[in-house]
This record gives sequence, C-alpha cells and structure tokens, in this order.
Amino acid sequence: MIRWQGTADFTVAPANLRELTDQWTNVAGVAATPSTTDTVGGFPHAVYRDGSGRAAVETWATGAGHSRPAPVPTNADTRARTCSPWACARRRRSGRRGTWPPDEGTGPLGLPPPRHRRKMGGSVSPRSGRRAIAGNAAEPGRTVLSRAFAILDSFLDGRSEQTHGEITRATGFAPATVYRLLAELVGWGALERTGRGRYRIGLRLWQLGSQAPSGRELRDVALPFLQDLLQVTHEVVHLVVLDEGRALYLEKLEAHPDVVVTSRVGKRLPLHATGPGKVLLAHAPAECLDEVVSAGLDRRASGTITDPARLRGVLAEIRRSGFSISRDEMTEGASSVAAPVRGLADEVIAAISVVVPSSVPNLSPLIPVVRMAALGVSRAIQTG
Repeated sequence: MIRWQGTADFTVAPANLRELTDQWTNVAGVAATPSTTDTVGGFPHAVYRDGSGRAAVETWATGAGHSRPAPVPTNADTRARTCSPWACARRRRSGRRGTWPPDEGTGPLGLPPPRHRRKMGGSVSPRSGRRAIAGNAAEPGRTVLSRAFAILDSFLDGRSEQTHGEITRATGFAPATVYRLLAELVGWGALERTGRGRYRIGLRLWQLGSQAPSGRELRDVALPFLQDLLQVTHEVVHLVVLDEGRALYLEKLEAHPDVVVTSRVGKRLPLHATGPGKVLLAHAPAECLDEVVSAGLDRRASGTITDPARLRGVLAEIRRSGFSISRDEMTEGASSVAAPVRGLADEVIAAISVVVPSSVPNLSPLIPVVRMAALGVSRAIQTG
C-alpha cells in the first residue's frame, strides 16, 4: 500500500520493500528515497519526505506477494492525514499520540474524534465532564427522581393496582422509561409486582409513610376515641384531613358494617361529596372553596351537591351547627354524620365521621356521639 499527500491510495503487491519503492517511483513519477526504514509488526516499513522535510509518503509491505489494504477514509483530505495501523501502534508505544501528520480535531485514521459513549444511568457531558441524569434529553429539567415520583403519584385517587400500560398512559412517559423505573422501584420495595402483571404500592413505602409525624401523631391521639365510637355504633368510623384540595382518609375502623363504602386508608375523595370533606371545606380558607368550585362539582351519587350556591349554603350551616349530615352523596345507600376536630389554635385540623346505611331514617341520635368523640380528640391534642 502506498499513501501520498493529496492523492488516492495505490495498492500494490510487493514482495519486498525494494519492489514497493519501484512501484512508488513509477506511479508518482518522482524519484524518492526513504528517509527512515524499519520494521513494523515484522514487515518492512518506510517513510518518504519531501524537500522541506515534511513526511509525504508512508509505505509498508505485509509480506511476499500481497499488501494489506488500509481503511478507506471519507475524502481525500482525511486520506492525506491517515496513517497505517502499524505506524499508529508504533507511535502509541513510543509515547506519541495523534494521527500522522498531527492534526487537531481528528481521531485515529484521520476521522473525527469518537463521541462520548452513553453509559447506563447517565451520560458524560463533553463540555463539563459531569455526569448528567438519564432521561433529561426529552424533557429538560425532568430528572429520574421526578419521573419516579410521577409513577408513584399515579397510584393515588383510588388506583391501588395498575398495569405497565396504565402507568404509561397516566404519566405520559415512554414505555421503556416506565419499565426501567418500575424495575428499580420494585427492587427497592416501593412497589410490588403481582402475579397478574400488575403493580401496587409496596410494604417498604408504606413503612416509610407511616413515619410521617403529623399524620401519625394525629392518628395516635384519635385512635382511642375512634375505637370507642366503633364500639358504640358498630358502623364504619373515619378520621379525615384536608390534603391538596381533597379529603385524605388517615384511619378507617369497621367491625361488621351494614354498608359498603369506597373509602380506605390513604385514599383521597372529593370534599364536596363526603361528610367529613364538607366539614373540612366549611372551615377552609375561601380560596380553597373557590378552587373546588372552579374545578367542577362532579356528581358521585344521587345526593351529590353539584350546585355552587347550594354548597355554600350547606357549608354555612355546618359552621353554625358544628356537624354535617350527608345522604347518598358519595355512595348510593350510605349516609354519614361528621364533626370537626380542632387543634392548638382552635383551628379545624381534621374531621371524624360515622357511616351508616341510608335506610336508617333518623340520624339525630348519632350527632351527639360523633361530636363527643371529636371533642375528645380536640381536647387531647390541645392539652397533650
């Protein structure tokens, strides 16, 4: 193989270096004498230089009767900067780096430098050298952690179990991204994979959430009163707080109730369609009520209040009387009585409720019982 500045490659079949030199003289039309000759990889090798001393031609022979083809660059300019594999190896062994002749911005064989390879878990920024968090390219500012939180958020509002496809639709992420994050969340214990190919909240995440001080302290204080209320009524008993414009159920006790309700611990339900939710909404700031009304008062059952004016009137009555009565508002066939729980500054921080079948004609006997339990929790908080 003969390589000459500014020309194409000429492949010859030399038996030795002398034959190669003759071939070069015949092709180039110029007599040239090698300035250096040695052996690279066990084969003859020579470098020809022009009058200014610049290396103009490099030749090598791979053995009797044949020559080794060189990698073909993309154009004549890169071909002029290309060196043989053996010469590159020799320069690396001698401590010299780069291509022949040296040229900034080129990699081996005169081609552009290789791009940084992407590794699992992130990529290296060519400018800063710092590792970037994977998943930011499609949505700038969206980190892996925020995507994991979005997947966990998709389990709120009653979605206790979901498939991979349901999570993908809920989050809007790529299926491959969801699959990878689900595997990591399952490995850590935040999620569990059931035998039906569905995912649910894992025990480790529940253990972590149970350590939240505000909810745990309120529940611990209220639990004895909730148990007393359960013993008296033998119906479903709830402890509910306000959370991001929704009614969050902190505790639920039931023995053998005569009514089936949709509530469960950790579930969030609409404020306007639940008894304890209306108690919380009645004592919430006016901005909270405006947000609930602007979001729409969707109907959940036959008795759901969907008119904003009527809702405002009911909330005013709750503030005046100190309790709430609901019939068939969240679940058909279920009625409730709820009362507020007050904190240190006499502000409403929670609500207690009892759910009974709507077939019970008179709910008045439950009002003093529920109010007494709520008052007991309030006093325990204020004096404890």
